[in-house]
Amino acid sequence: MYRKHFFILFMAAVVFLMAGFSAHGQTGAIRGVVTLKKADGTVVPVPDAVLDLYRLDMPNKQENLKTNKRGEFHVIGLFIVGKYILSVSAPNAQPKIRGGFKVGADVDIPIVLEPGDGKRYTYDEAKTIASGDEKSGSSKGESAEDRAKREELIRKNEEIKASNQKVEESNAIYNRVVKEGNAAYAAKNYDEAVAKYSEAITADIDHPGAPVVLTNRSIVLRIRAVDAFNAASKAKDEVGKAAAKKDWAQAAQDAKLAVEKLRAQSPPSDAGAAANYKDQLYRALLARAAIMKFFIPVVDPTQLETAMTAYQEYLAVEPDPASKLKMQLESAQLLYQAGETDRAIAAYKQVLVADPENLDALMWVGVALYGTEDQTKYQEAANYLQLFVDKAPDTNEFKASARDTLEELKRKDVKPQKPTGRRRG
Repeated sequence: MYRKHFFILFMAAVVFLMAGFSAHGQTGAIRGVVTLKKADGTVVPVPDAVLDLYRLDMPNKQENLKTNKRGEFHVIGLFIVGKYILSVSAPNAQPKIRGGFKVGADVDIPIVLEPGDGKRYTYDEAKTIASGDEKSGSSKGESAEDRAKREELIRKNEEIKASNQKVEESNAIYNRVVKEGNAAYAAKNYDEAVAKYSEAITADIDHPGAPVVLTNRSIVLRIRAVDAFNAASKAKDEVGKAAAKKDWAQAAQDAKLAVEKLRAQSPPSDAGAAANYKDQLYRALLARAAIMKFFIPVVDPTQLETAMTAYQEYLAVEPDPASKLKMQLESAQLLYQAGETDRAIAAYKQVLVADPENLDALMWVGVALYGTEDQTKYQEAANYLQLFVDKAPDTNEFKASARDTLEELKRKDVKPQKPTGRRRG
């Protein structure tokens, strides 16, 4: 990372009288970065740290070399024979000695300073300290503690590098496949859309864009399954129906995970980002609720309460009255199908509070009340069914059945009563 930022250039001019090339004339380099581990544990680069480089086997030194703004240093033109001492100091830091090392092709020497008084070692002090480190068995003049710190820093840097690389790769995948997946969805090429969204999710399920992709895949899987299930039912194809059920199950799981991931995030403080987050959560909640009318009766009837929670949480954020009524009616239907008749009746009546002339709610609440076989509820059933018959066009597919039910009620001496005022659920 340092080769693009040379700020120290030292070249040794050597004149060779012999035609042959002497190994003693070969040169190498050292490079590294100087950082400071602060009292709070954070590690920051140290610009303008002073480096004094001494050769132990002969009088040769370079003093007052300094790091750049990023704490980096790079010294070239050093003879590869012999041993060197590197003394590093900086204001408000303890000086650090790296001793007894040899120069290679490009030796990397990270230096981590600790807070201190800013002392700078003389050549004799540096040589004495380096000599003491070698006698104690420390590798390259390092104490065991310093070596451990250096190795930990290298490990963390490698982890950061790997993480950054993964982020770059994930971003590239998401940017590409989301665009391609959305285009396939718009073209109703659902298989291709699912494949593209799946590629992104498989690459990085924890990517910030994952909730959007999960929501999109949930929507496409739901639509694909509806088409497949209808076709398979008509053809009496059990394999096709099983595939549709699998899609619905995955769609429910995708929407659920999208909601969970979004709620695990802290809502952004920026107005634009906050609006985008709100929209993403709304879409995920809608997708999770929309799958329930297929998932519960066909895939897993035991998850009815999960479905009711999904409906309630979606309805809490839906601003459009018509969309809200549609989903309220859907949740009431799901309760009725599940045999939760009393809860279904209450849900149908809730729809009629907002829309007293809703034909579906009028018809189904009447049917549900009659289906309880509770004679005390027959009068109310007849009243709702008569309202439905009066308001529904003759083309309504349920109008004939509603009339038949009213005739059965009349045979039980139950006749519809006209409302005394505007009817509310």
